[in-house]
Amino acid sequence: MATWVHEVSVSTGSSYFLRVDSGRPDLSLGFQLLLTDGRSAWRGQVSAESLRQEASEMEMQEESYLQDLQGALTQAQSCYRFSLTPSPPEDGETLTLTYEKVQEDISFQLGSVPLQSVSNPTEEVRQLLLHSLERRSSLQDQNQRLEQENQILRREHLRASAELTVCVGGKEAWEAALFQQFVEVLNTQKALTRVLQDSVENLKQDSSEDPSAPAGDDHLREVNCEDEAQDLQAASTSSAATDDILDELLSDLTDVAPSRKRRRHLRTPAAPPPKRTDNPTKTSTPSTPPLNPSEAAGWEIDDLFEDI
Repeated sequence: MATWVHEVSVSTGSSYFLRVDSGRPDLSLGFQLLLTDGRSAWRGQVSAESLRQEASEMEMQEESYLQDLQGALTQAQSCYRFSLTPSPPEDGETLTLTYEKVQEDISFQLGSVPLQSVSNPTEEVRQLLLHSLERRSSLQDQNQRLEQENQILRREHLRASAELTVCVGGKEAWEAALFQQFVEVLNTQKALTRVLQDSVENLKQDSSEDPSAPAGDDHLREVNCEDEAQDLQAASTSSAATDDILDELLSDLTDVAPSRKRRRHLRTPAAPPPKRTDNPTKTSTPSTPPLNPSEAAGWEIDDLFEDI
């Protein structure tokens, strides 16, 4: 059961306390009213069928009508107005509570409720006060819970703000370091660009002073010098290899000359066969004419150079 209690003022200027009880917050199932001024009390009831009939007579959508009815009976907004008939009421008298909406100096009636006098108004006022106290206690508990949640959120906010400050500081330091590195790289590139520009200017000046020299002659000279150095290194390597081969050949001269001498002697005319004698054990040795030493040496040297 949903219950609302608030103070309303009627057209005569008198103030009353209005209690509304309904099975649903949107009042679609109907509601009960209790009106009291502290001494007397009046009670009335509106059914769901009466609400649909009122909406139909006003040619309004049921949802729109219920929203206006909620604003009038549960929220006590200033755009709604109440009136009692008869006014002022008397004890034991039947009253009619009328509620209407005021919009741009135009008012139209939302509905009316007949109220019957309550035989024991003191008890109704007591129940109204008890409900107000319970509502107050409930609102205090809700307010305390919201305050605790607010404190937790405040601490979380402070922690998040501190972390954000640290992150912002780290980000700024990182950006400063990156910018410093970028400046250093940029300055290096500028210096290299200036050096290259100076080199190009020097080459242009050299080519303008010596028209016969092609552009980039210094670079070509450097390349030729490198090629000559490589050629000299290759020549020295080849010369060393040749020296090693000659040393091996000269070391073998003592072995080659006798063999060539023997082959040279084989070319001389063969001696006639020895004559048989009566003694078969004795043979005559062929006599070979002696060689001139200079001739032998000449043959050996000639044969050596022929082999080489």
